Amino acid sequence: MSLDLVDAEVRGRLAPTTLSFAPGAVVAVVGENGAGKSTLLDVLAGLLAPQGGAASLDAAPLATLSARERARRIASLGQRSPDCDELTVEERIAQGLAPRRGHALLDAPTAARVRAVAVELGLEAQLATPLGALSGGFRRRAHLGRALVDAEAQAVIVDEPHAGVDVAQQALVSRALRARARAGQIVVYSVHDLAVALQCADRVIGLRGGRVVLDGPPARALTTGSLEALYGIHGARVVVDDDAVGVLLPRERALKG
Repeated sequence: MSLDLVDAEVRGRLAPTTLSFAPGAVVAVVGENGAGKSTLLDVLAGLLAPQGGAASLDAAPLATLSARERARRIASLGQRSPDCDELTVEERIAQGLAPRRGHALLDAPTAARVRAVAVELGLEAQLATPLGALSGGFRRRAHLGRALVDAEAQAVIVDEPHAGVDVAQQALVSRALRARARAGQIVVYSVHDLAVALQCADRVIGLRGGRVVLDGPPARALTTGSLEALYGIHGARVVVDDDAVGVLLPRERALKG
């Protein structure tokens, strides 16, 4: 099984791009604002048809799949979540099973699966709480739960799942993504925090101006030189040892002393 792009292009947003994604690895997509990260993920999720080239899952062109079949095979989370503040956390997570089971009332196995995902994301105490009553970080995790609840989906494509989530809970998000990869799903997510990419990902793809400028294991792909190519930052250092990972940025002279 693989999720493949062959010369996939979205004019003005994504240059012709050829990439392949396999189960078992967590892939982080990084780059500055406007680099094309969301466009790439939308093409991978089948939400945006490339204007040139092709996107396929298991050799089946995404463009040939019905919306329901695509949703069964690819679970996704966009950068902007829909307005559904009236839904409880339980109801929002359960929506991720709708393409497979319809919108019937929760049966016992489905409720158990929803609860397990809520526990995984630190949301068990909020299951009955409407999203509108929660902070942004809690809501983001509930929306992510919707994308993670279907264990039968072949791929999980999520845009900035760590956004707005505090440091302590970011680890829950990262562990949940890794668990999906270990279970045999294709996992691709975007992230702004390079330390999170170093911590969570097996592979990092870097975009700038809609073009792939790096692709590889994070400890090798994220270097002082690659950060300069990605962000134009001079003098940044990547730190990776047995106990800690991170990116050290140079201080502005005005901030020193």
